Parts: sequence; structure tokens; C-alpha cells
Amino acid sequence: MLSFGRRKTTIGVDIGSGLVKVAVVEHGRGEPELVKVAIAPMMADAIVEGEVMDPGLVCDAVLAAIADAGVKPKSVVTAVGGRDVIIKKIQIERVKEQQARELMRWEAEQHVPFDMESVELDFQILDPDADGLEMSVLLVAAKRELVENKLRLLGDAGVEASVVDVDAFALHNAFERNYPDAMSGVVGLINIGHEATTINLLDDGVPVLTRDLPIGT
Repeated sequence: MLSFGRRKTTIGVDIGSGLVKVAVVEHGRGEPELVKVAIAPMMADAIVEGEVMDPGLVCDAVLAAIADAGVKPKSVVTAVGGRDVIIKKIQIERVKEQQARELMRWEAEQHVPFDMESVELDFQILDPDADGLEMSVLLVAAKRELVENKLRLLGDAGVEASVVDVDAFALHNAFERNYPDAMSGVVGLINIGHEATTINLLDDGVPVLTRDLPIGT
């Protein structure tokens, strides 16, 4: 627990095919504050279509961005995305969260086109307080290799990932935090990157469609 007057800092690292971005957020007594952003260019062909071709060049870019941000983090927050991440909104029998966790791997087999032994799974119950016989669940599956490769890249740069999010959800959370009054009705969020574009459609703050398209700047 934080003690009064003490500031906690979160470091976010986004590894793209064109740029590495580092965001420094401080958490004091009030709202979180973005205090620094640093960007380092990625060497050409270091990452192609989401695949890391030269880990050394990627590590150099991460180190350069962290150094430019003026921080020496032991742990960072990062995210994964692309074709190896599947996001599905599904309906299942209403059960308690612990039971849902036990059922989720079986449910995922019906909706995820990956070998269940090779993925990391997570989920969020979207209507926990409803009374119906079924509940809406947001299911997320990411290939374990994708996550492990991201952790390995950061490890080579001397940092550990304390949180691994999904690109589309990070975009959603950032928008909702900064524009809470804009979350009613249908909202479309579009993040155009170097080689890929993330599209996230929300309905009253609930994701209804998430896509990563192989089109960028």
C-alpha cells in the first residue's frame, strides 16, 4: 500500500515496428499524471509484419527510449496484439467467477482457432450484477509464444513486464480514463500504426468488435 505523500511511477513500453514508445505516469494523491514520453526509431526490418527479425536491434531501441525518458525501471507495463490475439464476446451459463475460470478453457476450445496448450487465456464478466440465466463474457486468448517473445525482448533490455495487456484494451482504457463522458452509445477507436491498424468498437463502454488490420502508415 502507498503511504501518504509517496509517489509511485508506472512505466509503459510499446514496441512497434517503426517506433518504441515509453510513457512515464506518476500516481500521487490526485489523478495519474503523464510526466514524460520518449520515442526511439526502430531500424528498418527489425520487425516485419509483427515478427521480430533482429532482437538485438529491438533491444537497442528499447534501451534508447528508456534512456531518453530518464528512468531506470525494474518493471514496466506492456501489451500484445495482432493476429495471434483473439478477442471474443461470448454467452455462457451464469456461474460464479471461480466456476467460470474452471470452465473457460473448455469454452475457449469452441471459439479460439489455436491449440489450447499453446495459449494464455483470460476473461472478464461483462454483466456480473445481471439476473439472467446467461452472462456475457469477454474472452481473450494470446499465443504463449507471442507473450514469451515480448517478455524476452524486455528481459534483454534489463526490465521485467509486471503487466501484459492487449493493445486494443490499452487504447480503450486510455480513452475511457480521459473522456469518461464520451463512453455512452457507440464509440469507434482507431489506432493507426506503422504496419497495422487497431479498430475497437464499444457500445456503452463494452467492446463489441476488435480487429487488427495489416494496414499502416
